[in-house]
Amino acid sequence: GHRRAVTAASAPVGVDGTLMVAGEIARFDGPWENPDDVRRLNGVVRYANGSYNNGFALTAMAYSGHWNATDQIPAYAVDQGFIGRFGEIDPTDVGASHRYSLSGRWHETDADTATRINAYIVKSDLALFSNFTYFLNDPVNGDQFQQADDRVLAGGSASKTYVSSLAGGMKAATTIGLDT
Repeated sequence: GHRRAVTAASAPVGVDGTLMVAGEIARFDGPWENPDDVRRLNGVVRYANGSYNNGFALTAMAYSGHWNATDQIPAYAVDQGFIGRFGEIDPTDVGASHRYSLSGRWHETDADTATRINAYIVKSDLALFSNFTYFLNDPVNGDQFQQADDRVLAGGSASKTYVSSLAGGMKAATTIGLDT
């Protein structure tokens, strides 16, 4: 039950630009009686112009995943034949996750200086339904709970490097900058 497809393409755009696009789609079930039913999508798009030292790039990435959680199972339930080795107790344990990001960089270099600016932002979320104790704490409704995470991360850096010559022909580099 494992299927996966990947594709990617890159093409010149404009005078010094390159556009790259890639994607993946995957699905798999595993050996479980209640299949994993994992569905995953990944994608990336990048536009770059110039070189690493003298140019810029923008990158966007996305991920989406959904699955049935094949959680741990009680050994006594398998030993006593209530469920098989690949069985499950709670078929409603599931998960979903998404992540999106955008990043960019701009670099300019000459014989005496190098300027570098980088920035990113990431949005991610996770919803996971788990049931480790089944009906131990709540014999009527069950003990399933949701773990949820939803966050945004952002950061960046900027720096300027000055190259100079010292006595004896040695070179020195001094960098000042900021990271956040």
